[in-house]
Parts: sequence; C-alpha cells; structure tokens
Amino acid sequence: MVREAVRTIRAAVLGDDAGAGTFSQFSEEKLDATELDSAMAVVDLLRMPSLLGGARLAVITDAQTLADPEVLLEMAQEAPQPVKELAGVAILISKDWDGRRKFSKSYLEKGTLIACEEIPENDREFWIRKFVTARGLTLEPEVMQVLSLLEPWSLDRVQNEIEKLFLMGDGGSVDGMQEVSAPVRAEKFVEHFLARQRQKTWGALLELSASPEESLPLMGLLAWNLRHLSIAAYDRAHGSRNLKVHSFVAEKLQRWSRNWTLDEVVQAQSALASMDFDLKQTAKHPLGSWGSMVLEFCR
Repeated sequence: MVREAVRTIRAAVLGDDAGAGTFSQFSEEKLDATELDSAMAVVDLLRMPSLLGGARLAVITDAQTLADPEVLLEMAQEAPQPVKELAGVAILISKDWDGRRKFSKSYLEKGTLIACEEIPENDREFWIRKFVTARGLTLEPEVMQVLSLLEPWSLDRVQNEIEKLFLMGDGGSVDGMQEVSAPVRAEKFVEHFLARQRQKTWGALLELSASPEESLPLMGLLAWNLRHLSIAAYDRAHGSRNLKVHSFVAEKLQRWSRNWTLDEVVQAQSALASMDFDLKQTAKHPLGSWGSMVLEFCR
C-alpha cells in the first residue's frame, strides 16, 4: 500500500508518466531520515528550484526518526494556494506513527495522513486484477489463485510476477509462469486431495516426487486451504456466511465442502500438523507421509 500511495502522489506532483526512465526523476529525491541531521535538510531540499521547473518531490523513509520535524510544519504554513503552485511536496513514510506526539497532532491539521495497512486476503484479488488490467493481460483463474496465495505476499512481489508474464507474452497461462508456477503441481495435489479423489491425488503426488523443489510450498498451501475449508464447512452446516475470500477461491471451497464434514476437516488439519512436526523432527521420507494422508482422507 505504501508504494501505491507514493505512486499516486508522485503522479499528482510530477505528472502521470513520472518514474524511473523519465526526466521527472531529476525532480525527485529519496532520503533516509536516519542519515539526516534534522528535518531542516528536507526543507532546504524542497526550497531548491527544480532543474526542470515545476515542483520537487522528496520521499523520506523512516520518518519517525526525523529530528526537529516541526520545521516541516512551518514550511507547510508557507504553502501557497492553489496546490498546483507548490514548490515542493514531502512524503514522510513512517513505520511507527505516534498520535500522542505534539508534532503528530499538529501534522493532522496541515498535512494528510494515509494509513497503509497490510492488505487482507479477501482484497488481494482487487489488486491483482488492477495490475493485470494495467498490463492488458488475461490470466487463467488458476494463475489468479496462485498469485493470491504467494507467501510472503506483497504488492511488489505480485507486480513483479505479473511483469514476468507480460514480458514472456504468453497470455498468462499456467504453463508460461516461471517462479509463480513453482506451486502449480502442489496446487494440483491440493485440488484433488480436497476433492477427495484418491487416484488423481496419487498421480499428483507422484509428479511432486519427481520435482522436490515444487513440493516445498505444499504444506503451507494445504494448511491454508484446510483452514478456509473449515469455515466453508461450518457455513454449509449452519447456513452462515463467514467465509471471506475472493470469489474464485470461495466457489472452489464451497464445492469441496460438499465432500467434507467439519469434523473431518479438523481431523485433516490435525493430521497435517502432526505430519509437519514428524517431518521436521525425524528422517522420515515425505512421500510416505503424504501417501498416508492420501490413504486416510481420499476415497
């Protein structure tokens, strides 16, 4: 969210095409507050005329460490109207905003505070579609789900993966993915396992055994799906609506929930946790442990 906020402000100050590779980058400075003596360095920078004319933009990270930040408020009082006539704009990026500080309270009167919180899982699809549309791509539903399940998940990582798909020019198919495609075989296993299809799950497990590196995300992927499947199973049994995931995943979870009772999902979660512990503590071969899971829960 921080990056998107900065991008939007940058476009408003320097123009819609602002960014690396354009002349507007000469009107932007990126500063680390931990390397500045005081906030006066930011004020001095913004008062300097831009080489290209127009406003200057300063992006300051770790702004919570700025000494004497009150001078920024004094500069804000000098700001002319309308806003288009501003000589400079400062973006303060802070990981720890203390609303009790005198500066924080005064800042709210003269500046704009944007809360950049972690994006919840059920909002990930919106951002993925935003980036996909911007690149003119059409992604298969399976690819959309893989992108939404990336861990650790961030806007930067998602956009990087979408950029790879764009550069490859393959239309966003599962087969065309590079790093994003690593979990695809694992996803195939999870799909068949949660559908409780023993024969197909065995086949997917054998494929994974031939590509050990692709089995790495399997534990987390299945755990994530079982956790949400438990919610879907509860909703199905009680007529409630507690499941909060994007539409494509919700449809699959609701379909799988027809094959599971809530007790069975809980048993599978417990078995998965036990297997995870055993694999970390002993020298057991993963294939045998996963095979036991298949035999116990698939038909």
